[in-house]
Amino acid sequence: MNRKKSFLFISIAVLCCLFASCSSCECGGVEKMMTRGPYGFLWWEDGFSNLKPLGSRELNIQTSSYGLSFNVETADITRFGRIKTDFRADDVPGQGNRIVQKLEESELNMELKIDGRLYTCKGGVDFTSQIEYKKIPYRLINTGRYVQRYDLLGILFEDSDGNPAPADVRLELLSWPDSLTLVLDAEAESEFENFEMSLKLKGSGKVWLEADKTFENVKRADSCKVFSTWSADTESESVEEHIEVSAKAKESLSAGFEKQQDCFVIDIPSDFFYVGKPHQSVESCDVFIRNDSEKKLPVKLFFRMEYEPGQGASVIGTAPILCYADGRPTGDFVQISKNWHRPDDGEYPEYVDNWFYAYTIVEMPAKSCSQFKYKTVNGFLDGVPIVSHSQLCLLGWGGNQLWEQVAIGNWGEAICYDPDIGLNRSFIDDVRPLMVWSMGDEDRIKWGWTNNVGGGNFLQYYDQSGQEQKLVSVKTLHRVNGPNWTEAVYSGITRDGAIKAEITVSTPRCEDYNRSRHRFRYEVLKPVNFSRLAFYQMGADNYNTSVFDLMARGSADGLVEEWKPEMGGKKYHRKSIACKGDLPWFSIHKTTDCNSFRERKGALANRGLIVRDYSARINGTDYNYPFMSNFGVENGSPSSNVELSAPEGVSTLKPGDFVECSLDFIVLPKKADDYYGTNETLKAYLEKYEDTWRPVYREAVLNDLKVQMHSGILVENYPLVVCVDEEQKAEFTVTGGAGYVPVIFADVTSGRGFRLVEITEGKQVDIHDNINYQLDKTCSDTYRVTYNISLDPDNGKSHARRLKFTVK
Repeated sequence: MNRKKSFLFISIAVLCCLFASCSSCECGGVEKMMTRGPYGFLWWEDGFSNLKPLGSRELNIQTSSYGLSFNVETADITRFGRIKTDFRADDVPGQGNRIVQKLEESELNMELKIDGRLYTCKGGVDFTSQIEYKKIPYRLINTGRYVQRYDLLGILFEDSDGNPAPADVRLELLSWPDSLTLVLDAEAESEFENFEMSLKLKGSGKVWLEADKTFENVKRADSCKVFSTWSADTESESVEEHIEVSAKAKESLSAGFEKQQDCFVIDIPSDFFYVGKPHQSVESCDVFIRNDSEKKLPVKLFFRMEYEPGQGASVIGTAPILCYADGRPTGDFVQISKNWHRPDDGEYPEYVDNWFYAYTIVEMPAKSCSQFKYKTVNGFLDGVPIVSHSQLCLLGWGGNQLWEQVAIGNWGEAICYDPDIGLNRSFIDDVRPLMVWSMGDEDRIKWGWTNNVGGGNFLQYYDQSGQEQKLVSVKTLHRVNGPNWTEAVYSGITRDGAIKAEITVSTPRCEDYNRSRHRFRYEVLKPVNFSRLAFYQMGADNYNTSVFDLMARGSADGLVEEWKPEMGGKKYHRKSIACKGDLPWFSIHKTTDCNSFRERKGALANRGLIVRDYSARINGTDYNYPFMSNFGVENGSPSSNVELSAPEGVSTLKPGDFVECSLDFIVLPKKADDYYGTNETLKAYLEKYEDTWRPVYREAVLNDLKVQMHSGILVENYPLVVCVDEEQKAEFTVTGGAGYVPVIFADVTSGRGFRLVEITEGKQVDIHDNINYQLDKTCSDTYRVTYNISLDPDNGKSHARRLKFTVK
C-alpha cells in the first residue's frame, strides 16, 4: 500500500502548524487530541482475564490527584496516596501500573459489632470456588472520564471463633478526580438491638479516612450504611457550604448536595428519554449554580435518571450535552454510564436496575451565578441519527466488568467493545447494521435491534508455546462521546510485557450504514517469538457467528480477486497474502446466516474492511502495505475471517518493530429492500450491486477524500480535520464522500460565533445544520468544532464542493 504522499503532506502540514504564530495550535489529527481538565482511570493491574494466583487481584484507580490499588480478594486497599506530578489524562495510559505501584502501602480496616460481638473483615472474593457468571461479586458500576464506581459483594466478616457475621456486607468505592468515598453497606440477617459499623483507611502513620455509626433496633433485611470521604484539596473551601444548585424543566427538579455521592445530584425525569416514532427528541432542563465564595470552585454534577421498564424511556443511544442558557454547547465533557439490564430471577441487588447517569464538572468563578442547560439528544438531529459512545453497566446481564457501547440513533447498538475481554470472546463484540429490518418474530419491523454480525479483535498474539498473550493493564480514555463524532482510546500491554498497544475507535453520525474508524499502534519492547499473530481480525476466533459464501479483496483500482473461502477447521486456509496498491479492501458478502438468531426474522448484513493507512517494521523490515490471512473459525457454525497478519515465514519480532494502521470497519445492508433509511443514493446503488463486493469498494474510493486547501491547514482527510488560520478561518474544496462525513475544525479559540457555508457560483449558502455542531474543549483551551456534512455523489459522480468556516 503506497500512502507515502499523503503521509508526507500531513507531516508537512503539522510542521507548518507547529511553527505558526499561534502557539496554542493542537493540530495533529484526531488521535492527537489532548484531553482537558480533571480525570480518572480504573483498570485491572494484570488484566481481568489474566488474573494472577491468589492474593494478587488488584484493581487500580489513578486520577489527576491520587491513586490506589484495591485487592478484591482480601477486600483491602493496599496502596493509596497523592500523585504530586501534574500529568495530563493523555499521559496516563502509557504509564502502565508504574505510578500507582510507587504509592505508599495502606490498609483498610473494617469492623462490625453486633449486639456486643466483634466481627472483623477476613476477605472478599473466594476464588477457590466456582462463581456463577451472572452473579460475579466484584462489579464495575460506573467508569469514564470523571467517576469510577466499583463494589464488592459478600465480604466475609468473622468473630474470634471463626463464626461469620449475621449480615450480608458490601463495600463500594466511589472515585471522583479529587476525592474518594468508601461505603460499607450491611444487610442484617436477623433482628438486633445494636449494630455498629466502622471503617478506616490508614497508611504511613496517617489516617486517610474513617467513619463509624451505630444503628439501634435493626430489623431483618434492614440496610445499615456508613461512609466516609477523603478529599485531595484539604485547604479548599467547602463546596457544599458555598455552592447552591437548583434545576427546573417543566417544573422544579430535585437538586442538592448528596454527601454519599460527594456531588450535587439533579434527578432527571424519565420522559427526557421518551421514545416515540421515529425516536427523535431533544429535551432540556435549566440548571442554576451560585458560588458565594471568594474563590473559584469546581462543581461536580450528577444528572441521575432512574426508570421502570415500560415507562417509555430508552437510554440505548442518548447524547447528553451541557449548554449555556442560550442553548450553545459549553464544550465540557459529559460522562455517560447506563444500565438497561434486569435479571430473569427477579433479584435486584444495588445498581441492578434501569438507569442513565451523566457526570460533569463545572468551574464556577468566585462570587458568580450562572445558568446552564442540560440537554439530552435522543435519536436524531435534523433528520440524521446521532452517535453516542458510553460505558454500559452489565449488572443484571452478567460478567459485571467493562463494556463499551456505541449507538447510532436510539433503537439498537451499533458496535460494542470489551477491552479486557471479560466475557471471554473478543475485543470487538456485538456489531449490528443500521436501519435495516429488525430481528424478532415479525417481518419488516423498523426502529429495533438488528441481527448481530459481530466479532473482531485487535492484536491476537500467541507465543512460541501456544500461550495466548492478551492485553493487560488496559486503560480507557473517552475523549469525545457524540453526538456527531466519538473517540475512545484503549491502551495496554501484552501479559508478557513484549508489545505495547494503543487503540483508538471512532464512529460518525450518519444515515446510511454503520462504519467505525479503528486506529492502532503496536510497539515491540522486547524480542518476540510467536506461533500465531494477527494485528487485526474481522471475525474473531470466539466471536464470528455469521455464515457467508464469498470473500473478495481489492484496491483503489478495483477487484483483485473473489473466492469462496474454506470454513472452520481452526487453521489457516490462506496466509500472509501481500496486499499492495492504494486502499486495500476486503469484503465478506453473500451472508446466509447469523446463527446467534437462527430462528428469528430480520435482515442480515455484509461486512467490509478498508485499510486507509499502513506503516510497519516487522522483524526489522519496513512495509507500507498489509498482509491478509483467512483463519477458519468454529464459533457456532464453521466460518472464516479476515486477518491483517505478518509476512510469510516471519515468526519473530525485534525491539523497535511497530505496526501502525488506520482502517474502516463497515456493516452494509445485504439487499436494497432491507434498508429503510433516507439515503436515496445508497438505495439506488444497492439496487444495482446488492450483496456483492462493490459496496465496500464504493466506500473505499468515495471516502478517500481529495482536499485542496485555500486557507487553514489540512491535518487529515477522513475525518476531514482542518486547523483554522490566524484569523480563525478555513476554506477548502473537497471532492468525494459517501454519506454524512465528519468535518472537524481545530485550534478554534472561541466557543461561539461559528459559521459554515458552501460557496456556489460566488454565493455563500449556510450549511443546513449549522446549529447542530459538536463542541469539545481541548487541554490547550482551544475548541474543536465538528459538523456532519452530506457529501454523497450526484447521479453516481462526486463533485467538488467549496466550504468556508469562520468565527465571528
